[in-house]
Amino acid sequence: MEITNIGVLGAGVMGSGIAQVTATGGFDTVCYDPDADAVERAREHTTTGRYGIDRGVERKKLTPEEGAAAKERLRFTDSFEEVAAVDLVVEAVPERIDLKIKVFRDLDAAAPPGTILASNSSGFPVAAIAAATERSGQVLTWHWASPAPVMKLAELVRGPDTTDETVAAVVDVATRCGKNPRRRGRFPDQLGLRGEPCVLRGHPRGPAGGPGGRG
Repeated sequence: MEITNIGVLGAGVMGSGIAQVTATGGFDTVCYDPDADAVERAREHTTTGRYGIDRGVERKKLTPEEGAAAKERLRFTDSFEEVAAVDLVVEAVPERIDLKIKVFRDLDAAAPPGTILASNSSGFPVAAIAAATERSGQVLTWHWASPAPVMKLAELVRGPDTTDETVAAVVDVATRCGKNPRRRGRFPDQLGLRGEPCVLRGHPRGPAGGPGGRG
């Protein structure tokens, strides 16, 4: 299962940061939010913001050519259908279970059959989110730490039906995005995911920092 393009649902600080990271990592990325003001703020956040692409070039974290290529790969939209028409969707909407269930139900209906759906949730069991879909084998949690362009944390949790192929595909994306995944035992209880296996966990190396939108 090869992932070449990614959708990020929610253009808040977290969502836009995730979109910036995946675009910089080499993936064609579309970031969705129904709020035009949120989209405009996200454009600024990902380019001229404190951790934006332009600052990365200034700090020599990226070459000018890499920065230009990342901007070319990143686009923004208010079309839910467009953000769903990708290989992997990362949901970054506010932490409300009713909203996340609605988003995943809508994504399941709109996305191609092979699309992987990942939630940035740190507080809800992936099984509860996956149950809103007809593709539970392609649903998992990918929790990002903030600010996404800086932190190396990559915590992935598989549900009871998540396939090995799904996990491997997202591990590959995380690695290509500069995260440092490594396998652990069980997912930490304090994240509210007691009893669910943690398939991948990286450690931060930096300062801590659709329907709904603005994750």
